[in-house]
Amino acid sequence: MTEPYQPKLNWQPTWPDSVCHHTGGPVQMYSAKVAGRQAASIRKETAGQRAGIWVWSGPHAYHFNRVKCGLRDRGVEPTARLAVQRAEEYFFALMASPLRPPVPVLIDNEWDPDNNRK
Repeated sequence: MTEPYQPKLNWQPTWPDSVCHHTGGPVQMYSAKVAGRQAASIRKETAGQRAGIWVWSGPHAYHFNRVKCGLRDRGVEPTARLAVQRAEEYFFALMASPLRPPVPVLIDNEWDPDNNRK
């Protein structure tokens, strides 16, 4: 059996003090930020046909200049860990893309080795 995916970004509750009106528990939405900008997010659907499903999305297009690279920038998974994995895979692929123009913020980390482009 393979080791479960270990998140590489720091995931925090998006609204830690909010209560879900469907469950009465905490809102199940988490975000990962890089250089103060949202890099990815996941949330658990709590009602309707998709109740219990985790929805993931990649970075906001403006901050990280999402490219037309054929990658899905959002999707659904049955577990939070899989949703985190898909969101991080998208983020890391985006950061490594040679098609991506310079971002409007300095990221300066291992995911963006060419961030000092002019």
